[in-house]
Amino acid sequence: MEVNIEFQICGLVLVLLVMYLFYTKNNVLKLMNQRVYSALLISVMINLILDIQSVVAISYREQLPAWYVLVACKLYLISLIHIGNLVLTYVYSNLYRQRKVFQKKVILPDIILVIGEIAIIALPIDYYSEGRAIYSKGYSVMATYIIGLTFIILSALLLIIKRKEIGKKHREAIWFLLIVWIGTAVLQGFCNEYLLVGFSIALGCAFLFLRLENPDDDVDKQIDVLNQNALHKYLEDVKNTGAAAYCIALGLSEVHFLRDTFGSENIKELLKDIAEFLHQCKMGKVFLSREFEFTVVLSEQAEAEEMVEKITKRFENKWDISGVPVQVEIAMCYYTDASVVEGQDIYELLRYYMTEAKKRGKQYVLHITKEEIEEKVKQEEAEKSLRWALENDKLEVYYQPIYSIVDRKYTSAEVLVRLWDQNGKMMFPDIFIPIAEKNGLIVQLGDRVFEKVCQFMANDRLKEYGIEYLEINLSVVQCMQENLAEQLIATMEKYNISPNTINLEITETAAVNSADTLLHNMNTLIQHGVTFSLDDYGTGYSNLNYVIGLPVHIVKFDKELVWSYFKSEKAKTAMEFAIEMVRHLGMKIVTEGIEDKDMLDCMEELGIDFIQGFYFSKPIKEEDFFKIIQGQKAGAS
Repeated sequence: MEVNIEFQICGLVLVLLVMYLFYTKNNVLKLMNQRVYSALLISVMINLILDIQSVVAISYREQLPAWYVLVACKLYLISLIHIGNLVLTYVYSNLYRQRKVFQKKVILPDIILVIGEIAIIALPIDYYSEGRAIYSKGYSVMATYIIGLTFIILSALLLIIKRKEIGKKHREAIWFLLIVWIGTAVLQGFCNEYLLVGFSIALGCAFLFLRLENPDDDVDKQIDVLNQNALHKYLEDVKNTGAAAYCIALGLSEVHFLRDTFGSENIKELLKDIAEFLHQCKMGKVFLSREFEFTVVLSEQAEAEEMVEKITKRFENKWDISGVPVQVEIAMCYYTDASVVEGQDIYELLRYYMTEAKKRGKQYVLHITKEEIEEKVKQEEAEKSLRWALENDKLEVYYQPIYSIVDRKYTSAEVLVRLWDQNGKMMFPDIFIPIAEKNGLIVQLGDRVFEKVCQFMANDRLKEYGIEYLEINLSVVQCMQENLAEQLIATMEKYNISPNTINLEITETAAVNSADTLLHNMNTLIQHGVTFSLDDYGTGYSNLNYVIGLPVHIVKFDKELVWSYFKSEKAKTAMEFAIEMVRHLGMKIVTEGIEDKDMLDCMEELGIDFIQGFYFSKPIKEEDFFKIIQGQKAGAS
């Protein structure tokens, strides 16, 4: 007798091939959906074997014990509804990633499965065999179809109702499996000689593998290590399952130097060597989390501490790059107390602290502690407060008077800004300015300050009270704007402000980062009458080229340089030389940080033009500044 099992054998070969590709990869993350998919593959394999066994049993039922034929056919039917249960469970695993929620949701499919198993076992079954048409029939088969169809309908409903919560790729792959399964079941119902159901399910599983579950999709092909996408999925699964995770992130500190010196291909080989070293430690999972950064995720605290020590020791030694021993500098951040990151997005946390570690210097190892997290939260709260203050106009301009030694009075003032948070607490510039620069709010902040200053000058006619100009700081980012000059001129025209009453302060950092753009803007504004100061001279580069090359009218000596003058002979000599140089270049000098009469007298002896500091006044509100200059005019009268 001919046994009709060609399609089942093809399906079995296909599913075994998929299983080989899936299980022989050492980079399977073993996420919740991957575990369900693994169970589905095994169930499909068992189903195909049982399908072959049932066809053989029906074909030779006259020669075989009746109980054997009965058990073979009913086991096959039970395996079919197990596949339906796992398909629905697979949909749930892609929809509900938190373990507790997932476990609650799969109770319904499990109840339906148990009911189906009882029905299949209890209900009678019959057989049909004529030519190539070989199949089971009866109430037991009908129960199988009903339960199987229930699973398919529930899966389809979930895909429709929750379509916005399930990714497009996942929806398409699962729809393919369901449609092929239903289509072949209907075809098999009309053409009994084509036993296609098992093969169609194997085909659907192969499509799921190619579309969603191929472990190679999670691997960086060049470095042969798990990639950033895999890290995202793994950390999300860790979070949803409530498992402990200890992460170590490390990245190359001198990427541009290494790449320029040795070339991209040799750096790629270096990254492979680093990945191999991390794998050889045989602790945790290793990911290439960004182009030149690795992340190691471990499940034990002791392992994490040991891994940090191994990495640190290894990078104390040189690496071979194209036959050259090279000391490779890295930055590293890690935590060994999993409780400190509870409630945090671990990936974003590692990105934040890797940036911080790189800022703090080469070969810097940053231990993420409770205190570090608290500081990060504080920074985030400050950013929220900054945004709130800008949105609700809780920005206030302060003025620090600048005293002219020649005129013996206040002739200008530096503009400073203060913000107020939601609780009415003042935020100081050393807190919010770096945040504004980092998140792109500095331009909006600078524009708002400039407009408020122009409004103040227009309303109170400061020139009548002896104030010749106000000094307004420009941020580095503002100096990089190509249309800066046009924006500032438009604001001055809006309030009918004379440009010669505005002095803009720039820093050497701005000159370094945007020399051509800055110079263009400066020349345009100078043509309109605006003057410029070089602020914070004595910090940063302190490069004479910027004093000589930039069209500045005033040089402001930073308070640190001024204070050093009174503490160090070398600093005293350097400052005296700088004063002489600036004077010969025809520029004026402002010294910041003057706090007592002795300092003032010394600056006067040195021929300094303008004095700024607490000796005269701290930064004060508009109304207080206006009272001071009003009193100054009255005293002069």
